[in-house]
Parts: sequence; structure tokens; C-alpha cells
Amino acid sequence: KASGKTLGQLLKESGIKSLNRKAAVFSLPDIDGDNVSLSDYKGKVVLLNFWNTRCPNCVNERPFLEKLYQKFKNDDFVIIAVNMREPVDTVKKFIAKHNLSFLHLLDTKDKAAKKYDVRFLPDSFIINKDGWVVGEAIGSRNWIEKPMITLFEYLIKE
Repeated sequence: KASGKTLGQLLKESGIKSLNRKAAVFSLPDIDGDNVSLSDYKGKVVLLNFWNTRCPNCVNERPFLEKLYQKFKNDDFVIIAVNMREPVDTVKKFIAKHNLSFLHLLDTKDKAAKKYDVRFLPDSFIINKDGWVVGEAIGSRNWIEKPMITLFEYLIKE
């Protein structure tokens, strides 16, 4: 239970920088070549994660993201992992090797990354059901620590 804490308090306890801005909408191909738009997920809590396979911290973070996704995938929650500047085959092999089941998009020209001003990898943005970016986590995280779980439970119930 969030025990009456505010979103700001929950973000702080999770070590996530508080933000409050409209999520920049973009469309990118997924690993099967289908076009996916961020706006398709309005009404869901979105963890938008920018990464690539050559980034050790990104690689270390994948199992935590997968566990978080498995915990909340039947709720109004989605993880959108945006791979930066890598060919589809590289990304597909990586996903298969690490048994990742959440959504992966390809940002070969930094189209989405520019809209989110991504400078370091991994960089994750938490978007609430109303389409507002409420937090940013620069660097790798253990996404299944108690404060993180409490934060996502709060956002899903909101």
C-alpha cells in the first residue's frame, strides 16, 4: 500500500527525478516492422526505456525490467524499450537470448530519443495514464525493489 504518500514522495523514495510534462508522442517500428505509436498506450502506465546492447548498464537492467513487466503485465502497464541505433537482427538476437517479452521499438535515427532529450543510456521515463511524464531515471535501476513496486502500484491505481 502507498500509505497515503504523494507521487512526489514515492518518486523520491525510488530515486527517480520528478518531472511534469506532456509525453512527446512518436511512432517507431517494432522488431517485426509494425509501426507503433506511444499514443496507442494512452490509459496505461508506460515505462519508456532507451537502451542499446553495447551499453553494459542497459544489459544489466534487462532482467529487472522483465520481472517488473511480468508482475504488472495484466494491469494497465506496459514497458516500451526503445533501442537506439542498432540493426533489427542485433536486437532480435539479444531479446531471444535474454528471454525478454516486453515491447521493443527501433530508433535507428534517434527520432524518439531527441524528443526526450536522451543523453545517457539507459534512460527511462515514467508516463502516467493521462500521458504525462512524471519521472525520469537516468542509469540502470533495480526495477523490482519495494519502492519501485509501490510507485508503479500507485500509478496503476491512480
